[in-house]
Amino acid sequence: MSGRHFWKNYFVVTCCTASLIGAPIAGCSKWQANHPQQKSSYSAAIIEVISGLVGMFLVSSCGKSDATNVSISGVAQMGRMVEAEVKYCLASDMADNGTCDAPVATGTTDSTGAYALSVAPQTEPMVVEVSGKPDGSTYYMDEAKGTKVTVGDAETLEVVVADPTVAGEYPATPFTKTAYQMVKNQLGSELDGVSIENMKTYADNALKETAVAFGISDYTALKAIPADPRDSNATMNAGGCRVFS
Repeated sequence: MSGRHFWKNYFVVTCCTASLIGAPIAGCSKWQANHPQQKSSYSAAIIEVISGLVGMFLVSSCGKSDATNVSISGVAQMGRMVEAEVKYCLASDMADNGTCDAPVATGTTDSTGAYALSVAPQTEPMVVEVSGKPDGSTYYMDEAKGTKVTVGDAETLEVVVADPTVAGEYPATPFTKTAYQMVKNQLGSELDGVSIENMKTYADNALKETAVAFGISDYTALKAIPADPRDSNATMNAGGCRVFS
């Protein structure tokens, strides 16, 4: 229905309704006298107006939902962790006892170890915590043996999300876990209340120190989505470590 047609029907409904309830609107009587056929289309006009209003509401609502959320995604890699539990946690929550007690959002990794969360922008730094599920369903493939390795719920990988106001990719690897632990040790109780700007500096410096410790020349490689170790044709980058039992 065109905008012009919608407002024409809206006028018909308004005038006819006002007349029926004994509260005529100035200008409507003259218009109705010149358009007697419009009274017979009153019901149809009501239906079209309601449909138009519902459509406007749905479009508006969908637009607002897409605009307010940000996408936080990545992979969990010891080998690619399949069916792992993903928690999106406030840094202040992690400061209490080192665990995520009240996640803002949760998810599960897929068959490629990937996760994706759509969440509202947060006002303080966040941490993605990935762990095995209590039921023992989480695993990764040991590429050397060609067997599945179960990941327990006490085994975790973390990655700092310093600026949760924008979308980003955050792979969780043993490297990002090391960097997270550095940040946690450096800040101590100040992890609860650290600003986004300060966390950016701490997180970046921790990744640089981690890269040096592992002999990696370019620390930004630790921020990239690592190659899948199950892909024999992939070129492994610095973040694509493999962990064997």
